[in-house]
Amino acid sequence: MYSKEQLKGILLSLAVPEIVMFTSKDSKMPYDCRLRIVLRSTNPSLLKAIQRTLNQHMIKSVLKSKENKQRVGPILILGNRNSLRKIITLLPENVPRTHTGWDFFEKMLSAIEENKHLDEDGILEMKEWYDDNKEQRKTNNISR
Repeated sequence: MYSKEQLKGILLSLAVPEIVMFTSKDSKMPYDCRLRIVLRSTNPSLLKAIQRTLNQHMIKSVLKSKENKQRVGPILILGNRNSLRKIITLLPENVPRTHTGWDFFEKMLSAIEENKHLDEDGILEMKEWYDDNKEQRKTNNISR
């Protein structure tokens, strides 16, 4: 649907990296880490076209017609580790992006690829990075 260059532009402007660390009583580790990239739009046709283009590049995504009760618009979610890496690789370096946090997102993705999240010391180190990054964003008054 879209060319590779068009896809890069769309991702630079619409894609939002999200990192969530949380405790889970079902997990053996003190924390779990979830990484995902989301694209939101009021136009579901746009998200469907983006999803088709991502599929052409072997990038898995999930399109939901409604995100949740508070956010009733459609959302395109990328959560597969290989797909996240493909997106990071696809995006050009040193180019301004609409949303902040990409460098930290890549750092956390690399840690997961190295299986740090499966080791207690590793996940605690990741949690420390996460908390430091959260504090830095507050200090710099940067949203997400």
